[in-house]
Amino acid sequence: ISFAKYLTDFWEWENSSYIKEKNGASPNSIGRDHAENMLTCIEKHVIPTLPKGIKLSQVTPMILKDTLLSYLQGEGKDLAAATKNKIISSIRKPCEEALKNNLIVNDPTVLLPRFSDAKKKKPGILTDEEVKTLLSTLSERMEKELEESEKPTNLRSTRQFLLVSMAFLTGERPGEIRALSTDNIEFLEDSALIHVREAISRGGERKLPKNNKERENAVPIKLAELLIKLASFSPIPDNTIVFWSDIKPNQPIGASHARDLFYEALEAIGI
Repeated sequence: ISFAKYLTDFWEWENSSYIKEKNGASPNSIGRDHAENMLTCIEKHVIPTLPKGIKLSQVTPMILKDTLLSYLQGEGKDLAAATKNKIISSIRKPCEEALKNNLIVNDPTVLLPRFSDAKKKKPGILTDEEVKTLLSTLSERMEKELEESEKPTNLRSTRQFLLVSMAFLTGERPGEIRALSTDNIEFLEDSALIHVREAISRGGERKLPKNNKERENAVPIKLAELLIKLASFSPIPDNTIVFWSDIKPNQPIGASHARDLFYEALEAIGI
């Protein structure tokens, strides 16, 4: 079997024997969003670096050092450390399983390092000034994004601004923000209410919010209007999901996607 096919088959959600086995033993241990993110890493960053037609049994540590690692340290050097580590994870797990199942005799990923960015401070509690700078930067990016078209297809900055705004203004957990629907936004005379009625687990299951209790959070009317607007950009008619997924518009974005958006936002101001 070719190495490229083995990798894509490994993370292909519908047919992966590995994913079926893991989720059969422990339901939702591997979410669709995670599998699709791993597959994107394989297709976008790993396969283009590999020798054409190389077989799984032919891959060695030196080959990956000379191809994938050289790419991450060269052409892909500007990728965030977290992104590089995700790319390496997307290939390391399939190789570990191949070794365990005697498809290969040595792990070819042993020379692939874990990347870190020592120049940037580790994210912690942001100062008031950092929060102000972050929201200002994301707001400017969102405005440019929304000016490009009446119905833009690239909404990355808009999602980032709204995710970060919701997190800082309401204190809601990521799963509660991802579960937000337009049905749970209520407009009052001088503000709006977000009714927190459910959350989404990392595995994609619906559940009760924090402490198993529903609650309400007040937000500015402008923010509520932007949340409604984001939902309206979905290709699905009468969509009510605010943070809908580009990959599966009938579902909210996954946990790892939301996390990546947040950390990208921090990188935008050098954190």
